[in-house]
Amino acid sequence: MDKDLSVHLSSIGSYFRASCSYVSSLSSSSFLVDCKDDYFAVHVFPTKSRLSSVSHALSAASRLDLHLIGTPRFIASLQSASSWLLLTPYIFGDRLAVDNVPSLFQPALTFVEAFESVSPSPALCLSSTFLDFYQFIASSLSSDQRFMDMFMRMQLRPPVEDLCFVHGDFAPQNFLLMRQPQYYALIDWEYAGLGYLGFDRGWLLSVSSFRGFCDPLPHLTSPNDLYFLRFGYFRMASRLLKRRSSQLFLEHLTGSPCADLEFIDSSLLRLYQLLNNHDLSY
Repeated sequence: MDKDLSVHLSSIGSYFRASCSYVSSLSSSSFLVDCKDDYFAVHVFPTKSRLSSVSHALSAASRLDLHLIGTPRFIASLQSASSWLLLTPYIFGDRLAVDNVPSLFQPALTFVEAFESVSPSPALCLSSTFLDFYQFIASSLSSDQRFMDMFMRMQLRPPVEDLCFVHGDFAPQNFLLMRQPQYYALIDWEYAGLGYLGFDRGWLLSVSSFRGFCDPLPHLTSPNDLYFLRFGYFRMASRLLKRRSSQLFLEHLTGSPCADLEFIDSSLLRLYQLLNNHDLSY
């Protein structure tokens, strides 16, 4: 993204007909700009189809008037260099503290149910968030036979194959607490697109139960919920195995032990236990 930053700023400036300045990075694929003292979040996508998936999901979410969860408003999509840019307002809020998470659950689950009920138009050619993560998990787990064996026992598709819009990263760390009036805002829509019923719900429950915020069992209401709870545990294990591989490479390169490996190994063990505790009936 850095090498194209000046081109991106020029494209945004042309759209607003004003000079824009880079403020800070928000993630590996998004950054904050200041344009005439208005702040905008800019999300960079490699393909138009990926951007289209996110923008349609954002538009669907903005049509929900639940007064529970706020979402960024879609402003524009722009082509810049070899990338596509999605512009949304920047939301100023507080990151959730551990104490805030329990009160998030009911509004978050209500939001998911309403969001899943917005039917995507069959005419839309949207990318599959589910397939993207399935492929990532399958490739990343190949370095650990225990996890790979468990993952291969899962069905390729969830029990109920109803397509719907999904946020893609529906986890506590992607919610902000807004103070006046008090409500939650859902940010980081870069993985939004098409998924199946229960995709976001399962990810919320898997991340929250892994971190000790909740017992997922009372919140499992359908076979898809259990499927995507386990899918979420595999998704976390995949990320940790990728991270473990890079840490081992650095350890080999520098000859110095990486303290991070101890955390990764204990987390992988916890995920393995959680997967066994929430096993599917075969």
